[in-house]
Amino acid sequence: MSVDPDSPGDVTQSSPRVSVLISCHNYGRFVGEAVGGVLEQERPVDEVIVIDDGSTDDTPRYLEDVRAMDPRVVVERTKNRGQLAAMIRAIELSTGDLLFFLDADDLFKPGHTAAFLDVFERYADVDYVYGDYEEFGDRSGVHRSCWAGRDHDHGRTSLLSKYGLRTYGGVTSVAAVRRGIVLPLLELPDQWITEWRSAGDSALNHYVSLVGGRKYYRFGDTVRYRVHGGNDHLRLARQRDSAWMMRQFRTGRWVHRVASVVCPGDVLMQYLNREAETTPRLTGKEWRDLVKLVTRHPMPVFARLGLIGSITRQWLFPARRG
Repeated sequence: MSVDPDSPGDVTQSSPRVSVLISCHNYGRFVGEAVGGVLEQERPVDEVIVIDDGSTDDTPRYLEDVRAMDPRVVVERTKNRGQLAAMIRAIELSTGDLLFFLDADDLFKPGHTAAFLDVFERYADVDYVYGDYEEFGDRSGVHRSCWAGRDHDHGRTSLLSKYGLRTYGGVTSVAAVRRGIVLPLLELPDQWITEWRSAGDSALNHYVSLVGGRKYYRFGDTVRYRVHGGNDHLRLARQRDSAWMMRQFRTGRWVHRVASVVCPGDVLMQYLNREAETTPRLTGKEWRDLVKLVTRHPMPVFARLGLIGSITRQWLFPARRG
């Protein structure tokens, strides 16, 4: 697998083709509402691909109604292989330049695609956009990123993903990518994919960082995230230390495996300046994280001081975004 970290994904034209990819497992009672919200977007989409990941309830019956809603809707049933596998199968079937992800129990607000498309169309080098979401159902409120308050261009984040397991991105339903940046996912070994029975969004977030994708946080909640039953995996895992540790172990193993393919060896010296320079405005936390990487890395003292100086200049004198 070969990925050029200095090349963005597909650079789209003024009217990119848009695909929405929906993964569904035993959520038939919700999926019709999810697809309906997609079809009613202010910026129309070109296709909606629904993958039924081996549901064992009456989801197939609901999906027959979904299929009949609009000719843009494509439905495929697969054996149960987990969320990430369902997402990758949808990528494989898609024809869009830009791919929006959605869990079958969540909803796009009317302006969601328009808001994200505006970012992709303004910045041709941005590969991945994410935002905030409004919770509804068993819990209400708005979930904001730690960057909340304004849009933030993360630039490229390979290093902090590889060495620090830092996650830049959001849950499945608030993420959109350029198709070209995720196509190499199709080449990864199947056993790396099927271990993600849930939380495939975490794997996707790390993958896009590792291959050098440029990420952008758009401030604002344009998605409704349904909290119900046992779907609040993050909260439930944190309540059980052993489950949380296993989640972290699985994430670390995934990052190590993928990094060995897409950014093998020691990439610190190769990527550090690039990652600082592609972030128009480094936050204090990003500056500290990058400096920590440099101070912990074995290198001549003058090289270390030079890199720290370069990062500090970018923090103090940020570049302007076009």
